[in-house]
Amino acid sequence: MFPVIPFEFQIGKKAACEDAPPVVNQSYALVCDGMGGAGTSLVQLVNEAGEMYTRTNAYIGSRIVSNSANEYLDSCLDEIKSAVLNCDDSKLRSIVNGLKGKIVSDLNAALVKYNIEVSRSITIRTFPTTLAIAVYFQQVDTNYVLTIWTGDSRVYALTGKGLFLLTQDDTPDPDAMTTDSKLINRISAGRPFTINYALYTFNEPIFTFACSDGCFDGFLSPLNFEWLLIRSILDINTESEENIGKVMSQGIAKSMYSRVIDDTTLAGAFIGGSSLEKMKKDLEKRLLAFEPDALTITDHIDKRNGINSKRSDIKRIIALNSGRIEDTIYKHVFSALKTKDGDDVTLSILKSLPSYASYLEAKKDIETTIKSRYDKRVEELQDDIAKTRALCTEMIISDHMKWKRVLDEREQSFIILGQFPFIGREIRKPNHLYVSPERTLQMLYTYIGLLEHPDYQLLVSDSIPSELEVAVRQLEKMTILLRKREKQVIEAWSQAYFSTRCHREEREKYYKNRDYETKIDDILADPQKYEFLTSLTCAKISNYTSKLNEIANIQRSRENDIRDQITELIDSFWRKNKTAIIESFMNLNIDAAVSGFTSDEAVMLNTQIANYTKLNAINAQIKEETSFIEPIWDRYKRNFQYYNYAKLRGVSDDN
Repeated sequence: MFPVIPFEFQIGKKAACEDAPPVVNQSYALVCDGMGGAGTSLVQLVNEAGEMYTRTNAYIGSRIVSNSANEYLDSCLDEIKSAVLNCDDSKLRSIVNGLKGKIVSDLNAALVKYNIEVSRSITIRTFPTTLAIAVYFQQVDTNYVLTIWTGDSRVYALTGKGLFLLTQDDTPDPDAMTTDSKLINRISAGRPFTINYALYTFNEPIFTFACSDGCFDGFLSPLNFEWLLIRSILDINTESEENIGKVMSQGIAKSMYSRVIDDTTLAGAFIGGSSLEKMKKDLEKRLLAFEPDALTITDHIDKRNGINSKRSDIKRIIALNSGRIEDTIYKHVFSALKTKDGDDVTLSILKSLPSYASYLEAKKDIETTIKSRYDKRVEELQDDIAKTRALCTEMIISDHMKWKRVLDEREQSFIILGQFPFIGREIRKPNHLYVSPERTLQMLYTYIGLLEHPDYQLLVSDSIPSELEVAVRQLEKMTILLRKREKQVIEAWSQAYFSTRCHREEREKYYKNRDYETKIDDILADPQKYEFLTSLTCAKISNYTSKLNEIANIQRSRENDIRDQITELIDSFWRKNKTAIIESFMNLNIDAAVSGFTSDEAVMLNTQIANYTKLNAINAQIKEETSFIEPIWDRYKRNFQYYNYAKLRGVSDDN
């Protein structure tokens, strides 16, 4: 049996490579990839010469975890081998939990050592890193590989049957052909994480290795990665067994990673073979078997990437104009949804949407509900306004009747008013009661005295009702008011005077006059123009006007509420259907699209439609290339994604 041949290399593309130095020996290989994006903050360090220098959190984190894992594995190798040979999942889980506990303890110690507080940022971590471990050994004719990992660093196995992925990335879509940079699990200080593990057995010689994502991210596909890996191994001179691990490392690094842009770390071993030359013959057969698929998929992925580059260019152009296009289309959609009088093109697109009918129903419900709520209040006010108008009319007529008499007594012609229809009446003797209410005081006192006379009840042969007693009290209050001769009291007296039965006939002449309503409207609209109006009447007209304004305000509020809620409804409809609406416009014939748009809008829309036409053509090309890629990938991944065939799989405790 050929001895285990470890091999490793690291290519750091930065001044301070954030991948930890690879660890490899006869029993295990280990890599840690410090996550520069999440661990960019700097830590101050001192070298052996006492000189200050800085390194990132990612740099330090990868080395803490690498050292911690190396110490732990070295201390419990026999325990790991026993659990593997017995396929003891409970024991393996306990071992992995122990590894996690050791890592957490060492990270916490580093926080104290470097006087660092744990980052609570969503994106920034303290000492962030991935981890990938391959523990390997032989037992009789079986090769055992235990993989332990967190994040997107991987462990592979290469045999004469092909390349096998022995880990599953901690990403949202771990089964995708290309890697996803978004991790959902990583090691960092002060944050929860888990460690995965899986056990495999192989009955043939294998190359197994752990590596950072820089090893595989730069390749078009796993087939391309395997093809180049096999070609690199086949090109290595393995006739001499001296320093064979170093020769392999240098050969693979030179052949595959001369142009990498990320830190690249790989560590592994060749185990279980009788000779490397025999293994190379098995790999030659493998290469011949899958090379057509590897070259074909590489060719089509390369073409698709080139087309995707054009697609990105045209999408950038579309994005530059998308804001103005969206605003223009929204304006037309808003108009069509609000009034249903939009241009034919926009209405046609809206009517084709499944949710358009629901929108119309919701809009109708809004209008009905709001109108019902406001109209009830308007109806109440309108009844009140009608009563107030009638009262204003009565007061205006009373004021005018008084004014006529004042003019008559001054021997002025009534016609000089010129602001109210002429209404004649018989010539009467001057009557000053309507302007001198105090002349009635003696009569009122007599009424009061009569009502209070002890024999009044005998005279009327009836008991005095309580209402009459109330009237007596009111008459007493009236006499007090009349004695004061206040302006508003005199005005109220004169209006009451002319509203009595004896003036009914004269008042009816006003109502019968055909110009009466028009003139009343004029007076109510601008009472200040009419000098005969009393202050009481002006105040009542002001009250009437306020109620009219209140109705106008209510109606405005109603329309505003309807407008606001319909605008909100339109915006909601737009958010849900925006993509479909814009795509419908972009799929229109250019001539049809410009109908209902201004010339500037039409030019802008036509340009964008032309861009979408190009994009659709490019998408069709991408779809065609993908139709060649997917069947090959589907066949290949059934064996490549080997974690589906692990003897056992598990994950550490969450705490």
